[in-house]
Amino acid sequence: LREELRLLARTIEKVRYLRLRKELAEGANPEINIDKQALVSRMEELGFRQDIVSALQELERKVYEAGTRLDFKGCIDLTRTIFEEIVEDAARRAATIKNHQLPPAGVKGNFSPWRKVLVETAALTGAEGVLFQALYDYLSSAGTHRLGSEPEQVRVARSIVIELGLLVVGRVQVLKREVK
Repeated sequence: LREELRLLARTIEKVRYLRLRKELAEGANPEINIDKQALVSRMEELGFRQDIVSALQELERKVYEAGTRLDFKGCIDLTRTIFEEIVEDAARRAATIKNHQLPPAGVKGNFSPWRKVLVETAALTGAEGVLFQALYDYLSSAGTHRLGSEPEQVRVARSIVIELGLLVVGRVQVLKREVK
């Protein structure tokens, strides 16, 4: 009985250790969470689609529950879609503010035309447009075209998308203020 109790105690300690390790490795980053809240607030102020906010919340749930490389691949893919949608809505708002032509209908799912609108309306600089395209290409490669992704890729991708989303949405807010 003593040996079984010792084995049980070691198992409990291992479970505690693994839970703590997971919490430390995947735990909440207060700075990113604050920036995510600011991003959501700004998107709501500009009338972005609520689906984007819902997708950000779903991403948090998926990341927390992910346990396999395939799960993390799904997280990267959702991160890419969120990035696409933020860029599209930001481009639509910037185009409206600047009286700039939208890309032709039918390019809804295509990233590049929306990114170009952001550069052409001065919501992004040329170098930032290149950065946005490079991130999109990375997210496409790490998520869509692979059978699995790593937790670190998801954490970095999520953080970068939130920060670049905050950048572009903030720029659209500036464009809006300048027009008034």
